[in-house]
Amino acid sequence: MTAAPGSVEPVADDPRPVWVNGLAAGTGYLLNTGLVLTSAALTGPRGGTVSVRRRADASPERFTTAWTGPGIPSVDAPDVALLCAASGHHPASAAAPRPVRWGRLVTRRADVRVHVGALSAAGAEPAWGVLRGTLGTCSAVKSDRLHITLAGPAPGAPDSGAGSWAELRGAAVTSRSLLIGVVTETGFEPGLGWLRAVSAERLLRDQGFDELTGAVGLGALEAVELQPVLRKTGNPLGRVGRAADRAAGQHMPAGPGTDAADADAGPANPGAEALAAWCSRAGSFGVRLLTGADDHAGRLARWLVARMNARGWAGGFLASGSTDADLSVLTDVAVPVLLVLDRAQERAHDLRALLYAVTRRTSTGPAGAPLRLLLTAPTAGDWWEDARVESVLLRDLPPGTEHVLPV
Repeated sequence: MTAAPGSVEPVADDPRPVWVNGLAAGTGYLLNTGLVLTSAALTGPRGGTVSVRRRADASPERFTTAWTGPGIPSVDAPDVALLCAASGHHPASAAAPRPVRWGRLVTRRADVRVHVGALSAAGAEPAWGVLRGTLGTCSAVKSDRLHITLAGPAPGAPDSGAGSWAELRGAAVTSRSLLIGVVTETGFEPGLGWLRAVSAERLLRDQGFDELTGAVGLGALEAVELQPVLRKTGNPLGRVGRAADRAAGQHMPAGPGTDAADADAGPANPGAEALAAWCSRAGSFGVRLLTGADDHAGRLARWLVARMNARGWAGGFLASGSTDADLSVLTDVAVPVLLVLDRAQERAHDLRALLYAVTRRTSTGPAGAPLRLLLTAPTAGDWWEDARVESVLLRDLPPGTEHVLPV
């Protein structure tokens, strides 16, 4: 793998990277105060003890290897590990970072940029930085593995002149603030470095990993490439942080976006199940308009996004002001997509831009990957009639397209 000193950017405020010292020394990533993601090559088998040093702490802490996996299909040895703080070695003063947001790739673009936490042990205090890289095209078709090309030679490579940079096995791979993998292998060639990583998508398919992290399976994955066009709606994965705290013997109260917040929009609600069935129908494109109180429509929409994400879909609430260039990513998304445009009666420009992008996708995008558009508004007034006149996609809609929510 590779990265010249000039491509390592100092980072002063990221609390998650940690120094892991077991069978070998390397990097880990703090999922929560008592749970660390790293490489199994550093830790050994389950039940073993390793030393973990947080960047802000003066002394190491004792962690236990709680899980290892998933292993390359052709090899028995695991390549990823989860470490839990050993009993009596969890500092009460340790501040819990925000719950982790997990990500996955949903296009076959070869220019997805990533960041990798880097560690140097040259001085008395470990120094940290970020390596920049891009995902290779093979990452798009191998959901279990990510191949990352770096800008220069790897830290510690013979031609890098950066022998002080430690091995990067166990380092987290992030893109647009989403955790998408953990480094398991490094390599270098003259002037070029690369990393291989196990994807978050592969990790969350493992029942043991999912139970320990509380990541609620594949539904926890957000689409990396869609982040520029999606609105941030609190923390939809609150259970991730709370479960990790439970693993460390702590407790985190429920917050916005947690499972308790939208309990009344669950499967017992016939309107919710009808929306899920609508998404699953055959057809490359479908639109549904929900009219009624904003809070009721919003709860249904959030529930539907979570339900379809758990089924392998991508999507969320469309951000205001997304440009044609931003929305062009829809043409490349290779998985089913659900987009929500709330308060559509006030967002004519956003609706127009979205429909233009959808038109491009239906004519040039991937076959067999449906897109569903859910609009919410208090009523279907003049704005709706005007939109149906402007866009051919909204003409000749089937019965049931407009759904009035009960008061």
